[in-house]
Amino acid sequence: MRRAALLIAAAILLAGPTALAFFSGGFFEGPRLVATFVAWTLVLTLALLGPRPLPTSRPGRVALAGLVLIAAWTGISLAWAPLSGPATDNLVRLLLYLGAFLAAAGLLGDRRMARAVEPALALGALVVIGYGLAGRMLPGILDLAQSSKAYGRLEQPITYWNAEGALAAVGLVLCARLAGTSSRTTAVRVLAAAASGALGMGVYLSYSRGAIAAAVVGLIVLLAAAPSWSQLRAAGIALGAGALAAASAAPFSGVTALEGSSDRRQADGATVSAGDACAPGSYASPGTYGRWPWPPWRLASRASWRAAWPSGAWASRYRRGPARPDSPRSNHGATTTGGLASTRSPGIRWRGSVPAASESCGSASGRCRRACSRSIHFPWRWLPSSDSWGCSA
Repeated sequence: MRRAALLIAAAILLAGPTALAFFSGGFFEGPRLVATFVAWTLVLTLALLGPRPLPTSRPGRVALAGLVLIAAWTGISLAWAPLSGPATDNLVRLLLYLGAFLAAAGLLGDRRMARAVEPALALGALVVIGYGLAGRMLPGILDLAQSSKAYGRLEQPITYWNAEGALAAVGLVLCARLAGTSSRTTAVRVLAAAASGALGMGVYLSYSRGAIAAAVVGLIVLLAAAPSWSQLRAAGIALGAGALAAASAAPFSGVTALEGSSDRRQADGATVSAGDACAPGSYASPGTYGRWPWPPWRLASRASWRAAWPSGAWASRYRRGPARPDSPRSNHGATTTGGLASTRSPGIRWRGSVPAASESCGSASGRCRRACSRSIHFPWRWLPSSDSWGCSA
């Protein structure tokens, strides 16, 4: 019971910033008061169930003391403030920060919960930025409010373009970190690299110079804090994916500035969405798992790809196998029945080579198969590695 309550409290804490972003980022009094109440409810829950909602390290205690002092000084300043409204808003905001800090100190002390912070915050940034981008990519389906002061800049749902760009920059740095560390699973690293494209587009469409500077400086600080070739490649992939996504949207004013008629905006949004779906920067697995820089449908014509696609069922089993196709366990002898090839073969784990049956095919499908396999070097099970890819045609 205690463990479940702590897990629920940690989930509320990590999802809180994302939820607050959809209420204008907590700018108005109502959502800010609710968020402050939730934060201090979490602190009370920790005080009753444990662990103590207090930092144990000296830097944590110094940070806590600083928050307490500035909150106390803001409260005292109400006595002489000419406008009590803004001063009260600042006091409530500081109390929110203080409650969230105490809740994080108590809930995220466990290593397993601390590991969930980076993915949760990166996912939250992607959800918020993706919601704002959806209003531009799908204007006929999702219509968002437009502010005359924004002049077409990305502002929803936070309703302030500088804050929207800053959030996108934070998410971009987090995705670069997740994609570059070997402590995360392959799926997390690949998804983080893919999400960097949308976050980079969010930085660009906010037209915030501070957000661009924050993204660049954040990546530099990340490389200084975690200096490794894997992290450097991940930062390059994240930056490149964001730049490619931004470049794909730049020529279309219906997406970048919300200009033109509804039909034009829908056409521009559909064009940019289709281009981003085939962006090469989204197909990367940085680090020791290699890379897949070009999607297969960009490497061959439609006829060749259709010829290479298996005309029947996929291979019955896909599993990790030996590192080379010439191993005795690879069993690459395809059995063809009724024009369909069925084999039991391992996942793709070699570079620059393909099964012998595919090499023997002189058709366009064999060439497509060879071109695709030259840049593949990761053990994902969902990629077919049977000989039917090269011989089903």
